[in-house]
Amino acid sequence: MANSWNPAGSNSTNHLVTWLDPTNTGATIVDGFNPAGPTHALDAAMSNPQGVSGTICSGTVTPKVTIVNSGTSVLTSATINFGYDGSTAQVYNWTGSLNQYQSSVVTLPSATLSSGSHSFKAIVSNPNASADENDLNDTITASFTTITNGNAITLNLSMDCYGDEITWVLKDNAGVTTLYSGGPYTQTTGGSTVTSQFCLDNACYKFTIMDDFGDGMTSSGCPNGSYTIEDQNNNVLAELTAANANFGTTNTKSFCVNGTNSLNEYASSWKLYPNPTSEHLTIEVTSGGLKTIDVLNATGQIIQTIQSDEDAITIPASTLAKGMYFIRLSSNEGTSQKSFIVK
Repeated sequence: MANSWNPAGSNSTNHLVTWLDPTNTGATIVDGFNPAGPTHALDAAMSNPQGVSGTICSGTVTPKVTIVNSGTSVLTSATINFGYDGSTAQVYNWTGSLNQYQSSVVTLPSATLSSGSHSFKAIVSNPNASADENDLNDTITASFTTITNGNAITLNLSMDCYGDEITWVLKDNAGVTTLYSGGPYTQTTGGSTVTSQFCLDNACYKFTIMDDFGDGMTSSGCPNGSYTIEDQNNNVLAELTAANANFGTTNTKSFCVNGTNSLNEYASSWKLYPNPTSEHLTIEVTSGGLKTIDVLNATGQIIQTIQSDEDAITIPASTLAKGMYFIRLSSNEGTSQKSFIVK
């Protein structure tokens, strides 16, 4: 079951998760049914922890658990002890009315955690203010990672007709640790489009897309594929255009996330070109008035500041080392940030 649930490198129609959990509830177990009837009158059980798995793009966690009545008596109350990283000191007193085999989803109080890896544990006890007659189904656990003030990043991937040839990986800047991956997809006439969400810290990353046939995202009689990677303010951090879709077997793009959550975006009011560049960068702005332009390196440090009321500002790039940089533009309309590459 574990090997076939959501295996990498196969069509999604061959995954058990597609058929057994099509709405992505996150359930990992199904309580069994004893045809001879349960042997306990009071048997409260726990299952299906939600909101405490994968990567959570926030320091705030709101867990949900499912309480199940596995006993013959109507379940009207129970105690849920829960907590994080080895503690179950928090208490939630549940009340309701569940007949045999009925269940109820319980939303537990939110908690604020530091960035990093965490564990969750919940234990149900005290059914109907009495002793639970079966403690083998009382406990659930889960593991997850939080990124405080994480950046919500979106991959918009448009493929040619042969999505079954396409896979991709997102790795750290060293190219060692795989953070997210996807594909292969389905073979579809006219191509298909998928959207994937990442939660990333302020850092630089490498995105690699692969085609096992060797013609990139191109095919006869089908539009070329393309992709963009955008931050929460719709700034394009990396992209592959349809004109460059024939990348062969692999194509890698580097990009950096610089945490622009609080910026007032008006990205459509200005553009920068050429990008990538080796000699100079032109910033063209449609709005008038005084503008402040900050040039930032990949770690977010300001290395140059320019003020101008011109509609087109040229910045020398020949003195910059090769790599990823950011332009932060501020005016009376707000602040916006875009990336550029020095090649």
